[in-house]
Amino acid sequence: MAFNKLVDRAKATAKDASDKVKQTAEQAVDVGREKLREMSMTLPAEMNGLK
Repeated sequence: MAFNKLVDRAKATAKDASDKVKQTAEQAVDVGREKLREMSMTLPAEMNGLK
């Protein structure tokens, strides 16, 4: 019985960690998209300055 409780706790911990990794990855994608949007707005002006 103690072993089963340990396994259940390990599974719950692994699921929590997996959920946290997924959440962090989603946040990183959101930040990346925002940075890309910012760059796409400023890049044409910067390119015109190089001419």
